[in-house]
This record gives sequence, C-alpha cells and structure tokens, in this order.
Amino acid sequence: MPRSGWIRLERLLNEPLAGRCLCFWKDQSIHSEQLAPLLGPLVEKLRDSAPGGWLLFAQDSWHFTLGLLALWADGRPALLPPNDQPETLALWASEAVGFLGERDPGLGLPWIDLGSCKPGPALSPRLLDPQRLALRLFTSGTTGEPKGVDKKLSQLADEVAAQESVFGDQGGNGAVFSTVSHQHIYGLLFRLLWPLCAGRPFARKAHFYPEELIADLSPGALLISGPAHLKRIPQLIEWSDLAAVDPLIFSSGGPLPSERAEQYRSKLGRAPIEMFGSTETGGVAWRQVQAEDPEPLWTPLPQVETQLDSAGMLVVRSPYVSLEPGQTWLVMGDRAEITPMGLRLLGRGDRIVKIEEKRLSLPEMEARLEACVWVERAWLVPLEGSRLRLGAALVASEAAAKRLAAGEEKALIGELKEYLAGYYEAILRPRTWIWLEQFPLDPQGKIDRLALLGHFNQPQMPVEHQRLAQADRLRLRLEVPAQLRWCQGHFEGDPLVPGVASLDWAQRYLEEHLGEPAALKEAQKIKFGAPLKPGQVFWLELRRQGEQSWAFSLTEGGLSFGSGLLVVEA
Repeated sequence: MPRSGWIRLERLLNEPLAGRCLCFWKDQSIHSEQLAPLLGPLVEKLRDSAPGGWLLFAQDSWHFTLGLLALWADGRPALLPPNDQPETLALWASEAVGFLGERDPGLGLPWIDLGSCKPGPALSPRLLDPQRLALRLFTSGTTGEPKGVDKKLSQLADEVAAQESVFGDQGGNGAVFSTVSHQHIYGLLFRLLWPLCAGRPFARKAHFYPEELIADLSPGALLISGPAHLKRIPQLIEWSDLAAVDPLIFSSGGPLPSERAEQYRSKLGRAPIEMFGSTETGGVAWRQVQAEDPEPLWTPLPQVETQLDSAGMLVVRSPYVSLEPGQTWLVMGDRAEITPMGLRLLGRGDRIVKIEEKRLSLPEMEARLEACVWVERAWLVPLEGSRLRLGAALVASEAAAKRLAAGEEKALIGELKEYLAGYYEAILRPRTWIWLEQFPLDPQGKIDRLALLGHFNQPQMPVEHQRLAQADRLRLRLEVPAQLRWCQGHFEGDPLVPGVASLDWAQRYLEEHLGEPAALKEAQKIKFGAPLKPGQVFWLELRRQGEQSWAFSLTEGGLSFGSGLLVVEA
C-alpha cells in the first residue's frame, strides 16, 4: 500500500484518503473509508453517557483504535489500564463513566462492545482540541506509588512528529508489526499512533510467536518489539529468513544486551533502534549499535533537554513530558552521565524493576502482600537467571504461622498467588517463596539485602547440559543439583525430588520456549514413576499437543520419572 505522507488525525477523521489501508490481519484489511461509518454510531453512544473519561482496553488494535478515536471525537479522554486483571480495572473504575472493550469486565459501568461495532451514519467533521486531555495512562511511576499520567493531544502529536522526523525516512512504506501491547505508551505511540499519522498500515494483533511473525512479516516492515522477544527470536527462526524481509526493528523496555544488538547488526546489516523513556516522559533518547561503536551513547530526541540532579539522577524537560503543577523538570529513576556526544545510562536508582519489559514497583507489591492477613512483612528480590524472576521473602503473621506449623505451606502460598493474580499479570508474580522468622538486618538496622539474597541461592532448577529447540518441541538434557531446594525435608537422609517440582520445571521451561507467561490452567494425566534424586541426569521433553496444550515427560534410558499434559491459559 503506498505511503500517503504525513496525515493529521483530524484529516484522518474528516478527509480520509480513499483506498488507504489503515490496518490488516493475514489477508484481511481495513481501509480509511470504513472508519467514519464505524465511528458515527460509537460517538452517538458516547454522547448519551455522563461526562467524563472511559476505560479503554482491547487486545485487537483495530478495536482499540475505534474506541480511542471515538472518545477523542467526542472530546473525552481515554483511560488506559496496563492490563485487564480484575483488581487493576476495579482500582481505576471510580475515575471512569464507562468501559470500552471486547468483553464486559463486570465493573457495573456502561459497556460498549468494540468487537461488534456495525457501520451506520458517518461521523460528521469535527476539530480536535490539541490542549484537551487525551489519555490517562496508569503506571507505578518512579516512586513506586500507582498513579495516573495525563497526556494532552498536543503532547502525543509532538512526539509522533519527532519520531517521523528522526526515523521516517528509514521507515519508508513499511507495514508495522509488533510484539508489544498498545495499552502502554511505547506500544501506543510506535505500534498505533505513528502508523496512523504517517500513513503506514499496522497489524491488528501482536505476534508473540517468532515462527508466526516471520511467516507474516512483509518486506521492509517495521517491527515494534522489546529485549525479551528480540533475545528469543533467533532461537526459533533462521537469520536468513529475517534478513530476506529486511525489517526496521525498534526496541524499548530496557537496554538490549550489546552482544545481541551486535548479532542483529552483523546478521541483518543494521541493529535495532533502541528507545529510552517512560510513561511520564514519553520518548527521551535513542541509540543504534554500529560496527565501529558497539556501546553507543543515547541521543536525545528533538526538543528533549537533559541534566543531572545532585544525586546524579537524570532530569528531563520536553513537550512530551507530563509534569505536576509547579514542576518544570521531571526527575527520572535512572542514574546517568551527560557528555557532549550524548547520554550514558548507569542503571536504575530506585526499586523499580522490569520483567519482560513490564515495569514493576517492588514497594507497591510488598505493600499489597503486607495488606494480606497472612503476611507480617514482605521483601521482594529480583533473581537473575535465563530470565529475571522475583523471589518473595515473607515474615508470617500469627495466623499464617499456625498454618505453617500445621504443614499448610503449599496451600498458603497458593492463596497468596491467587491474591496477587487480581492485581498482576502472571509474569510479574513471584516464583520463589521463602518464610523467615525475621529479616536479616545490617549494622544500621536496615534490611541486609545480600544476606537476604543468600536465602534464595540454593538452586530450584536443574543444571542444563543440552537444549534442542523446535517450534513445537523442546528437548533438554538436565541434571538434578546436589543441593536442590525442593529436596529440603523430602526426605532426611535420602533426598527425593517431589513430583510438584517436575510440574514446576516443565512449566518454567515451557515459558522460556514460548517467550511469554504460561500460567497453568490445568495439569492432566499426571504420572510419577521412578524417583528423581540429586545427581540424576535425565531428559525433559515438551511437545505441543494443541493450541494451549503441551505434553511433557522426564525420562532416562528405560526409566520414566514423570509425565503429563500442561494446559496453559491463552
């Protein structure tokens, strides 16, 4: 589809170019002349509701676009929750007068089903007020406190214009594909608003599986992604297949490891363009690894000013930054060095972590755990490995201590997991749980983080010796460590690996293979055979049996240590 140049949103609403492809999925496409007849009935429904913003959540980017443009056409802000977990939606429901989405979330608010929009009388021409509140995004912020971040339409337009001025020539006429959500600022800008305004068609759905992505990518495509997906893509597709379509790749959510960025540069001829910013700041800077510069500095985007505060934290000002009344600069949670050639980032200076590009405030989750009847104190520890995971160290309440003494640890942790599921996606919840009588303290009376980390150091996973990966099959050569945490108390003098560990291993390796959370919905046909013991070497195999079903087995020679079927949530 030919690129039609820079198109303002007002022109898209009022004078759509006939035949312009807005978005697509597989062999189906939506064209600009279909927009106004779908927006007209939506705006009429909004006009009949009370004044105020609507919560907007949709998996399909076309449905999301309809909801977003209808709200703006009616002069209302879109309130964008980061996920559709029940407690997340309930937390912000009081700010909304309705919900736009693909299902009724049960909030007791008016609901407009974006999945069943029908054309009607076309939307009448209208002007958009650039100073009107356009979005409220919900984030943990740099302080750890959950809050709303407001964006005016002018801020979004300025940032999209900056993206086009810096990267537009490289983007050419390419269609836009993505592995990230449009519910967050990076995905919203790069996956949806920039393509809409620049005349590039975008894919309606995100691509989570590399083998499906490479089958759909068109020549010269733009791929909006992040480090977690970019690290895994080469494991499941051939570099030659990716090079054949020559995509322009963007990455955000954390720095891409330099060795991986260099691998993309050497195999494809150009490295991903990495973006740095936050919900509050919007885009701040970008970089791209070059052959002569494997560790490039970050170049600020147009109109972005930077400086350091007295603690060495990065402070920014630009038209894209959302400021509180009285603020002129925004302090970020990143330590940095400013040079004449650009920014050098020196790591986070707060307790905000990113797991699979999703930002999480550790103090926020700790506060939620401490609000639970079973937890007196909570401390979360990021655990490094093939993927960053959380460990939860807990001091039990009096009620929980009685249950622990009665051998109910597994049930208790299950209840805590279920409790957190109301607030957080599966990938963000702790995977390792330990109970302590009290937290170790340093001489200043503060929590001794190194001592606390030592409680998590005993391995929970096997030692990996070999990995054979295909799209629908994963085969691993593993060894049970001598000091496996699972074996504690199971049994004294003759340690055995409990069967629940086999399930946990199968699920964790499945998540790694899929490159996304694999929350277990059901385990079927579970059988345990010969006992696994420390030092045992064995094969763990996973085979796809259906859309959401994977068979697993643990074997060695003629021995079967366990098998079953994992059914994971979509």
